[in-house]
Amino acid sequence: MNPFMYYAEAHGMDIASFSKAAGFLNVGGTWSVTEWDWSALGTPPSAEDLAKVAALPEPAPTSAQLVAYAEAKQASLLSGGFSFNIAAPGQPENVILADTDLSGRTNLNGLVDLAKLDDGFTSVWVQGGKGVTVTAPEIIALGVAVGKFVVATYQTLAAVFAGISGGSITTIAQIDAASWPSNTGASA
Repeated sequence: MNPFMYYAEAHGMDIASFSKAAGFLNVGGTWSVTEWDWSALGTPPSAEDLAKVAALPEPAPTSAQLVAYAEAKQASLLSGGFSFNIAAPGQPENVILADTDLSGRTNLNGLVDLAKLDDGFTSVWVQGGKGVTVTAPEIIALGVAVGKFVVATYQTLAAVFAGISGGSITTIAQIDAASWPSNTGASA
């Protein structure tokens, strides 16, 4: 809830009418009113009241808001992809990008299964308008790296949830600062 809505609620104003009457903008943490429709609100607050409201700090997010934000952050990481250098140590970098949404992980799991059955297996990994040939060991290494990345996102999410329920995480910034995994893996 932005400070203007908080003000409306604290002064017994009808929040539905208030939110229809006013447009709000938060730029760099500073809230301002962008428009008013006084006919929907009735008597407008004074300039002094508006200045007081604009100076109010953002109310702390609720536990439910923190949980929703953490879930969205983890989901964003899961769907954001994973880059992995398949080159052997000492060789020129050969980075491939893996889709890490559910479909991408399912496809990669299928390739890993094939690679485990035949260590001579190769596949073409298509990215950026070209195909890159990947070998069974490279596919398996990529699968392991993506799997560890996925598990790490869930482990971090669980730790964030514990922090929220335990009261040690009370801000969005603390969720952002949690030990979220990088979507870049080490080389094969």
